[in-house]
Amino acid sequence: MFDALHSLKRYPFKKNELLKAYNSADEFLIKETYARDLLNKKILIINDHYGALTKLLESFIVTSYTDSYISSKSIEINCGSSQLKINNIKEFKGKYDIVLIQIPKNMSFFEDILMNLRQKLFVGQ
Repeated sequence: MFDALHSLKRYPFKKNELLKAYNSADEFLIKETYARDLLNKKILIINDHYGALTKLLESFIVTSYTDSYISSKSIEINCGSSQLKINNIKEFKGKYDIVLIQIPKNMSFFEDILMNLRQKLFVGQ
């Protein structure tokens, strides 16, 4: 399962890149997600830095949200353009069975994500 992680690329490309395009948080979230029944589940991935989560879950119904151009470009490079990407938090809609969040370093951004999730995904459903 984790073999696909080794082929991921970081954007922007650097000559002799030593850093990986995934981290231990990605590995943990993937292990925990695969431990569940994912068949026909809609998955929302928030703040996927280089596309590791999106790549390993691409065989399922996945939507990926990031406000970062670099992350969005990395996801596109690593996963192709077939994955649904959202770059505006106001575009959240519908019901998701699983939401995976890489917690951002900025607490205000994290609060904004949680408020939008609550308003768009859970209220009235």
